[in-house]
Amino acid sequence: MRMVGSSAGARRISGALAAALLSMLLGVSAALAAPGPQVTTGDGAAATGGLGKLRNGLERLVADPSLLDERLADLVAGYQPGEIPAFALLKEPNDDARLTALRQSGARILRSYRSVPLVALAALPDEIGSIAELPWVRWLLPVEVTVLLQHETEVDQSDPPIGTAIDMGVPALWDEGVTGEGIRIAVLDTGMDLLHPDLDDLDFRHWGDPPNLPTINAPKVVDARNFNGGCAPAAGGFDAHGHGTHVAGIAAGTGEGDPTTAADDGRHMGIAPGAELAVAKVLTDAGAGINSDLIAALEWAAMPAGSGPITCPSVGAHVVNTSLGSEARPLRLNTGHDIDMVSYVLDRLAGTYGTVFVSAAGNSGPIWAASWRRRAAQPRPSAWAPRPRTGT
Repeated sequence: MRMVGSSAGARRISGALAAALLSMLLGVSAALAAPGPQVTTGDGAAATGGLGKLRNGLERLVADPSLLDERLADLVAGYQPGEIPAFALLKEPNDDARLTALRQSGARILRSYRSVPLVALAALPDEIGSIAELPWVRWLLPVEVTVLLQHETEVDQSDPPIGTAIDMGVPALWDEGVTGEGIRIAVLDTGMDLLHPDLDDLDFRHWGDPPNLPTINAPKVVDARNFNGGCAPAAGGFDAHGHGTHVAGIAAGTGEGDPTTAADDGRHMGIAPGAELAVAKVLTDAGAGINSDLIAALEWAAMPAGSGPITCPSVGAHVVNTSLGSEARPLRLNTGHDIDMVSYVLDRLAGTYGTVFVSAAGNSGPIWAASWRRRAAQPRPSAWAPRPRTGT
């Protein structure tokens, strides 16, 4: 998805994101609740014990580490030559005792998650085998690269305004006061230009551009974090790529445009211009990241506001957008070895907190079942109203 024009509320609009946000404004939400993935070995037998716990091609990486994606060396924090980054899904809580045992088996802990008993780690091939022998380790899977999905043709939708907020009839809702006020949208992408006039404050329809008098408005962004290898607070531009800024503008751009003149006020606006934003940079400025960092950002976005570590408190978003994907997963579809840890965690977050997740699908098709996954993982409409997203 690339920007057409200079505004954050770019002319080219994502149908999936726009439709989801429009449904939100109309008072419709989705709750996802799915059972754990049912995974078998290639011959249909349940995988048990030791190396039988290695899934998603991890056994091939252990046998031949040269197959490891070369980009991981730059994307995994503190990467050491020879390491294989992997997830360990546990049968028991990922408490201090389990983390200590993993370290004693040779693991370097990258992340430990809160919503599921899951740990991201890095270890040498022999150490992966030792970790697999731990009785409370359920599965071991490789950490994988996530990327922007930019296969679509660029389209200028300004004339006529096809797929824009105007074309979708959203201004009529704005006139009724349904602007997304009270809704928090988390954008997990390449970051965002935090100084962009369409995204810096809640100034929808009371812009303070000359010759109008300046206005003082509440900030639009409640938190912004860099999850590439951590959870560092962000400031300033924070998006040298531009994709995340574009997506944020589609979701919640206020339409201020050029802050030096009122001539373009309201020209390019997002679907929910009154909504707050929470921004997570999960992709580098080159458009690549890893799914272990993405999962950490999903928890930060969806879990109750203020919960979690004091250095990275969650934001309790109502809607979470992830316009990104994986190059590896389509090769595993319908093989019996496909455990997608992002979907695994996302399903549980959605079922627990009622979060609406909006994800890119189909950009890399046509691949059978690229968009149609487990029936249980499909959203089901339900009555919905904004509710407090706070707690510990």
